[in-house]
Amino acid sequence: MYSKKILLFIVSFCFILLYSGCGGSEEVVWLDWPEALEATEAADKKVVVFIHLPGCDVCDRMREETFGHPVIADYLNRYFHVVDFSGLYEGTIPLKDHDWTFIKDGDSGYHQLALALTDAQDYIDYPSTVLLNEEMERISFVSGELAPSELEMLLNYVNTDSFWETPPEEYKENFIGKIPKEE
Repeated sequence: MYSKKILLFIVSFCFILLYSGCGGSEEVVWLDWPEALEATEAADKKVVVFIHLPGCDVCDRMREETFGHPVIADYLNRYFHVVDFSGLYEGTIPLKDHDWTFIKDGDSGYHQLALALTDAQDYIDYPSTVLLNEEMERISFVSGELAPSELEMLLNYVNTDSFWETPPEEYKENFIGKIPKEE
């Protein structure tokens, strides 16, 4: 009698875990700039900024396939604050003693901070992934789409502070991650 109840409880519990999004189907916790600034003050973590445009197919694919990969999502949520940053964001962002704003340019425009974070002169490549230290200073950035295995290597390189002593090419050559390189 009790064994049937226990078995029913275990099956029910597994069913709930499977369909509630728990147990491995983790998603990235995305923050906007105000949330990221607050979170960085509260917890000593590095920051990943995903700069994108609405309607950008490559940006959408990277968000879904790369940031949506369970290994990436887990790693990001453990070790980083992750900022969702549209290059068309029209708000002001107070960062490093400067108020960064949106600049209207014809029918469109760009955000000054997106330009500054990517070292762009007059054109921002979308998507771009920027890594900042705990003081919100840029460590690195990559323009263009990254595969899950590429982002895993980059996140590990930055999170472990390997960038201080190991050139990126050498780190990339020797890195063995959880995600196969073809992904």
